[in-house]
Amino acid sequence: MSIESIEYLHEKGVRYRKQIEELLIALKERALIEELYAKDLERFANNLPVTDFKEFTEYLRQITLHIASQSYAFAQNMTLSIVDDFKELLNNQAQSIKDHYQTGIKNEKRKKRLGKKVEESKFKYLNFCEECEQVALSLDSETSSSKREKLVQKLILSKNTLDAFYRSYLEDTERYNKYKKTYLLRTKKIISAFNQQESQLIENLNKTQEDIWICHCACSSTLGTSEISQTVLTQVAEDYSALLKYPDCAFEAYEGVHPLFKNLGINSAPHLHASILEISGADKGTQTAVENMYRTEIGNIINKAWEGHDLTSQEYLHFNAMLKEHLGRKAWSWCMNLKRTQGIFIIDAKGFEHIGELMVALLNECERSQDVIIAKNCIILSQTFYKLAKNSKEYLQNFIINHTLWTNRVFWEKVINSAIGEEIKNQGDIEIQKEHLKSLVFCQLVSFGHIMMSFKMDEESINQLITSIGRNYDFSEEETTEIIVKYI
Repeated sequence: MSIESIEYLHEKGVRYRKQIEELLIALKERALIEELYAKDLERFANNLPVTDFKEFTEYLRQITLHIASQSYAFAQNMTLSIVDDFKELLNNQAQSIKDHYQTGIKNEKRKKRLGKKVEESKFKYLNFCEECEQVALSLDSETSSSKREKLVQKLILSKNTLDAFYRSYLEDTERYNKYKKTYLLRTKKIISAFNQQESQLIENLNKTQEDIWICHCACSSTLGTSEISQTVLTQVAEDYSALLKYPDCAFEAYEGVHPLFKNLGINSAPHLHASILEISGADKGTQTAVENMYRTEIGNIINKAWEGHDLTSQEYLHFNAMLKEHLGRKAWSWCMNLKRTQGIFIIDAKGFEHIGELMVALLNECERSQDVIIAKNCIILSQTFYKLAKNSKEYLQNFIINHTLWTNRVFWEKVINSAIGEEIKNQGDIEIQKEHLKSLVFCQLVSFGHIMMSFKMDEESINQLITSIGRNYDFSEEETTEIIVKYI
């Protein structure tokens, strides 16, 4: 049996006890042989023939009875000092082994039961999420207003059931993880108890060897100390780490493809945000409803930070959670661009710090998700908003200037190609002549050369990137040099 459960320890303990009991039977048999030998000697001594040589006969009888008494003493010592002592140890261990075994079985059963409950509640939660998401997908494709309204009501009513499944799964997961400390503590105690019992058995076996030797030496002078050697038994150390395995169980939130099932942050459970439908209905579609929710949530945080108010830790967590979704990052750009179109450019000193911190968090997510579009918009925004410091303007760019994203050549290459693509698209359906295209690209490269310089990118890296992109549009070495000269 592999060392995977308390059964292994129990089976090993039972095997050892059975073998010890077999040895005790052998020792009893050895004592019985000695006792029978003593009785035979007594019978022999008491039945010696009557002769005229009384002195010899008496001597033989006395020496025989002496040897018989030694054999009786040996048998008695074997029984009382060795066999009975060992039996007492086994009897004392018996109840302890039973108690520890039962405790271990209960411990493992509870672990399995808690793990099974997690799996069951997880299945119910994820399965019901899938069912609800299918209803949400049907809602988006349904054209009938009356049917759409029924689907909305079905989702709203399903929310309570889904919340119950969610809480049950979360609580079962927490309960399983919480039991880990108790499980490991009890298992270690059980392992220690079994090890101690095994050690006691081995110590007694070693003591038994010594006692047998002493008995023989006391009863016979024919055995020399060098004729029979004693082997000292030692306990074999085993690795019981497999018994201490208790893998952590992480809560797996449902992440669907439908916007209503995205993780919208700390203020909402990561499933079915039916409250959005309760507020806006589904007339404009769930996608629009979710986008409006994001804009409202992100906008409230931006406005609070803009006014210089400190954000709570919960608000920071909520903000960062929403930024993990593209819709959240898109909502940030929308809210900041709204201030830009409203002509609100100045931020007070405290608000400047807060907005800067939020922008750094956004850039972190852009870097993680490789969101070039939103990061490119941050470049524009960072050169738009500012605070007044000693009658001069300090732009948000100074707050984010040291972000690692600005040293990433691949990022800048994607940004520049994206900007060139947008300019070409803005030309409409008119076929762009080669010279006109080169002029358009020329301006973009010069512009981004200045931008990259302002973000402290290495000059040599900038030149290499400009040269590489220029080759894609057949720029000559002279034309590339002309671009570089303009931004250096």
